[in-house]
Amino acid sequence: MQSEKLHTNWTALGIGAASNSVSLRGARGNVVMGEVDQNIGDVKRLKIGGKVGITFARAFFAPRQEDRC
Repeated sequence: MQSEKLHTNWTALGIGAASNSVSLRGARGNVVMGEVDQNIGDVKRLKIGGKVGITFARAFFAPRQEDRC
């Protein structure tokens, strides 16, 4: 298995302080909503229109060289 780190930039559209959730808009206009684990971050520190950077690892399987035809 291989992995790569990806970094994306988002803009905060909505903040749910009670549920520690947030709505974000991506660079291409896509909107995502989700809850944030308290160990990762506290959304009360965000402001509407504020910029949010997210780095995550994407894992994928790559065939071994001898498996390729």
